Amino acid sequence: MKRGDVMARREPFYTICDFSIRSVRDESLAIIGNMEGWVEITVTPKRDRRSLQQLRFYFAVIAEYLFRYLRDDCGWELQHKGQAHDWAKSEFLKMPIINKTTGEVVGERIGSTGELDVVGMADFMDRVRKFLDENGVYTPEPDKNWRERETPRRAKVGAS
Repeated sequence: MKRGDVMARREPFYTICDFSIRSVRDESLAIIGNMEGWVEITVTPKRDRRSLQQLRFYFAVIAEYLFRYLRDDCGWELQHKGQAHDWAKSEFLKMPIINKTTGEVVGERIGSTGELDVVGMADFMDRVRKFLDENGVYTPEPDKNWRERETPRRAKVGAS
């Protein structure tokens, strides 16, 4: 997006810039420097979203163990691990709702794992695992070599 395009726009826009490239950084700062009137600018470092590997481990292991614990040991009427996941989000992913004008926290909402980066997802998983551990439920560590063990070996053609 070029400087003239940005200045002509009145609606909000979102972009990701690689500030390690000097020309990109200079152009971005020039755009900001030429803006007029009231603008709201939020700059945050780009972080990787939670990984599919984290998500697979969470649902295959952590959410499954949580579901069994809540259903079998606590007597909750749960039908599937998605319900246990919903409870975990309500317990461990509370996000503040902030009044942008005053900065006051006016409430809270339940977050989503889709909003988390890799570090945030790891923290969420650790908190759920800690809860389980405190209640006597052991959850295994992630196996970094799971793919090698679970990939079926193909028989060689002509092998007996």
